[in-house]
Amino acid sequence: MPPTCSNCPSAAGEDSVTLTIKVWSDACRTYPLWAVQKAADWWSRGVRDDHDLGHFLSDVKLATGNQVLECQKLLKLAFNQ
Repeated sequence: MPPTCSNCPSAAGEDSVTLTIKVWSDACRTYPLWAVQKAADWWSRGVRDDHDLGHFLSDVKLATGNQVLECQKLLKLAFNQ
């Protein structure tokens, strides 16, 4: 029998984690990857102690900075014409 780990997720737990990852990745899709990575780094360092998607998205927006998404939209419009 393989050794067990109290911190290892069960099969049902793995499905839950997979679903959570899909929801979070869909929510972060419109943001630059570097901003998502920066927010994830903040969370891994313990800046946030909860696992709320809304708080994470606010950190992603903070990491993105002011008007970055607006500039991206304008650049896309300029190059698609």
